[in-house]
Amino acid sequence: MKRTISLICLMLALVGSSYAEDKITEKVVYVGGSYTGEALLSWTEEKQVYYIAGVLDGYCASTLFGGDENEVKEICSIKIGSKSRRQIWAITVKYIKNNPTQWHLPCLALIYNALHEANEK
Repeated sequence: MKRTISLICLMLALVGSSYAEDKITEKVVYVGGSYTGEALLSWTEEKQVYYIAGVLDGYCASTLFGGDENEVKEICSIKIGSKSRRQIWAITVKYIKNNPTQWHLPCLALIYNALHEANEK
């Protein structure tokens, strides 16, 4: 799990840095390799949608870099399934807003927790 998360963070850093140079002009909070839930809530809806989609794209591609296939299958096939980007965004933002005590956590963890909780219902 730690290896998978590390690989995702590396991929996001590489992809995100080129995107940030062109697109993000305002100051954002960056903590320990991932943006926090609080930072995500301060962005426009469009930025939120694309960031969340990028995190999940990185996670689903992590098997190419040694990520655990069973873990990735659980997230990408079961938890994401046929949900649209907009649905995943709505699920994630609702989860973050409903859990303000977790706003300091990395978005990667919050996105995972949001999808996990949504699939339990």
